[in-house]
Amino acid sequence: MKSGTIIKAIAVYSIIFLIFISFVIISSDATNNEKTIIKMGIALVVVWIIICGSLMYLFRNTIKSIIKQIPINWKLKFFLFSLFLILFEEIISTTITNLAPLFGGEIGKSFITASTNYFHVIFFHSAIMFIPFILVWTYLVSRYDFSPNQIFLLFGLLGTFAESFLNPFAIISGFWIFVYGLMIYLPAYSLPNRENLKKPTLSAYFIALIIPIIISIPLSLIVIYLRNLLGIQLFV
Repeated sequence: MKSGTIIKAIAVYSIIFLIFISFVIISSDATNNEKTIIKMGIALVVVWIIICGSLMYLFRNTIKSIIKQIPINWKLKFFLFSLFLILFEEIISTTITNLAPLFGGEIGKSFITASTNYFHVIFFHSAIMFIPFILVWTYLVSRYDFSPNQIFLLFGLLGTFAESFLNPFAIISGFWIFVYGLMIYLPAYSLPNRENLKKPTLSAYFIALIIPIIISIPLSLIVIYLRNLLGIQLFV
C-alpha cells in the first residue's frame, strides 16, 4: 500500500475517532476540566493540522523554492527547518493551554502542554527531546531515499510513541501522527536531490523508529535533573 493511501486512511480513522470520543466525553458526566481537554485537543487539530497543514501542502512548492535558495548546507537547513516547525507547533499548543478558561477549564487542571510558560515547555519538557529525533533523521535522509510521505508517517509514528509515554491513549487516536508528521513534512519535501541514496532497508526503519527513543533517554534524564535543580514546576 502506498504511503499516500495510508495517510488518507489514517486521516479518515482520526476524524471518526475524534468525533466519537469527543461526543462520548462532552455528553458524559465528566468534569469540566476533562471536557476542556477534549475541546483543546480539537482546537489543536483545527489550527495545526487542518489550517497549518493545508497551508503547508498548498504552498509546498513555493516554500521548497524559498528553502532551496538559502545558501547553507542542506543538512543544516533540514535540521533547522524541522526545529522551527516543532517550536512553532509548541507556540500553538502552549497558547491553547493558556486559553483553558476560554474553553471552560482551569489553568493547571486543563492542559495539552506541560506548562503555560512556553520556554519551560521547549527547554524542560517536550521540544528539546525532539533534537535527537531530528538528528537521526538528518542522518537517514543523507543515506536513504525516503519519500516525503514516508518521512511524514515514520516521524508521525515516532512522535506518537513518544506521546504515548505521557498519554497511552495517544497510540490509538491516529491524529497524533499528523501532529508530529507535519513537523517534518515540509523539510522533507524541500530536500534537494542527493546522490548515492539507497532504498530504505529494514535497519533504516529500525533506526527511524527505535534509535531516536533510545538516544533521547539520557537527554531526558539531564533535562529532569536541570528541571529539579532550577525548581521548575510542570503540570506533568
